[in-house]
Amino acid sequence: MIPKPKKIGNLQSKLSLSDFSLKAIKITRSGAIIYMAIHSKTGTIYALKSIRKSKTKSRLNEFMLELKLGLYANHPNITKIYGLFEEGDYIYLIKEYL
Repeated sequence: MIPKPKKIGNLQSKLSLSDFSLKAIKITRSGAIIYMAIHSKTGTIYALKSIRKSKTKSRLNEFMLELKLGLYANHPNITKIYGLFEEGDYIYLIKEYL
């Protein structure tokens, strides 16, 4: 089960792709696409990782570990996850942009 999105600062917890201006910056070995995402209302820059839902079923443990570490770990070498949302066939992780 995927946790509910966390509130991101003053952002609403119900987000969608239309809330961001996107630029693709990397495609990972697992097929995920990482975007530089600029929140339209605040101008805050995030990394937005898109993961196809069908991929998460086969790699659920890996996905949940990344999610838990990003949400709850407080370490300079672990990128923070500020929230997530689903849209279409994808799950989007809102991550710290480095």
